[in-house]
Amino acid sequence: MNYNFVEGSIAKKLIRFTMPILLALFLQMLYGAVDLLIVGNFATSADVSAVSIGFQFISVFINLIAGISMGTTIIIGQKIGAKKSEDLGEVIGAGIFLFFIIAIALTFLIGLNGDFFTSMLNAPDESFAKTSQYIRVLAYGSIFLVSYNVLGSIFRGLGDSTTPLIAVIIATVINIILDYILVHIYDMGAYGAAVATVIAQAIAVLFSLFIIMRHEQIFTLKFKDISYSKKYTKETLNLGSPVAINAFLVSLSFTFVLAVVNRLGVYSSAGVGVTERLISFLMLIPLAFSQSIASFVAQNVGAKQHKRASEGMKITIMISLVFAFISMFIALFEGPFLLSFFTKDPNVLPPAFEYLKAYCFDIIFTAFLFPTIGYFNGYGKTKFTLISGTLGAILFRIPLSYLLSLVTPTSIFLIGLGTPTGTIFQLTLTFFYYRHIQKQIRNNKL
Repeated sequence: MNYNFVEGSIAKKLIRFTMPILLALFLQMLYGAVDLLIVGNFATSADVSAVSIGFQFISVFINLIAGISMGTTIIIGQKIGAKKSEDLGEVIGAGIFLFFIIAIALTFLIGLNGDFFTSMLNAPDESFAKTSQYIRVLAYGSIFLVSYNVLGSIFRGLGDSTTPLIAVIIATVINIILDYILVHIYDMGAYGAAVATVIAQAIAVLFSLFIIMRHEQIFTLKFKDISYSKKYTKETLNLGSPVAINAFLVSLSFTFVLAVVNRLGVYSSAGVGVTERLISFLMLIPLAFSQSIASFVAQNVGAKQHKRASEGMKITIMISLVFAFISMFIALFEGPFLLSFFTKDPNVLPPAFEYLKAYCFDIIFTAFLFPTIGYFNGYGKTKFTLISGTLGAILFRIPLSYLLSLVTPTSIFLIGLGTPTGTIFQLTLTFFYYRHIQKQIRNNKL
């Protein structure tokens, strides 16, 4: 289903468009959580640590790709809003070619240097070899991991949130089956989880490619379109690179926090990894709206309907806040129970809950932040998201987490407080930048 966002009920269209995105994100996070869930129940703490560290590291690069692909999403949305569908084939073809080159580069960069990156992450001795192996397997499957995320961004730009949902359902089901077979039955641990991930995403990519070639009612994608385009490659990078660099630095900051915690041992390392997976589920609503509002705003910017774009953002914030308060209280009062789904190790649960108690307040702040960032991205104001995200990470999350790790006795709760502090700073910048955009609109500069 493809949505025209420039007319009709704002709330109804946003909710209907967001629901498949929400379900897709849930399944995608479940997809990643299944690795940890099955490894946590059928393998060792070293395997849990390897999956936690390796997945966090690979996520840095996946978020980088997702950020750049936001440039493609924005261009597609604005072309549709401006009724210039004849340009879509070249836009999409240029995007596919660009990300193919990036995927090949990642394959060699990471795949050939697994031990180096594992050492940089301070992986505990008990899980060093498993972590390196996990990272290398995912690196060699970069072409599928990259394609999986890029094709999803293309569909969202087209106003199609259903196809990515079907793709992630396929990937999740296959991943669960393969995880159980490789980790539990064949006792392959973290290595088996990595192999399952690559195979599952490869099949989902083939499905997405089949569907995208059938969108002939909206655009025509010819084989010759899948090539370098100076115009659209430059535009994609100009819009997407700030989002990508921001996502990269934010993910890197969380990886830095994990590296700080890794010095405390394998149980603390595994505990933080478990908490990160749980938090990703609790932040699903604002994260889904961040993606949907970007597509919504992009179309309305193309149609010069600025008031409608702003109203859409406010609706997504209000809905996100309701679910954020519910999620925060569940995390505080039922945290140990929720964390126990990811690991049964009694040595891992205490540090995981300590980290969760500090981190869970960030759920409220991201209910404001994520939809607002989506709004700015829809306008193509991606450089601001880079600046605010970078400053939040460099000035607060990284230094605070490190300094608080030096407090004696060392507390994972204190280390975790660096995250919500960084988000508060970003929100402050966001408030003033939103006012700046509204002023530009009143002065007819947008």
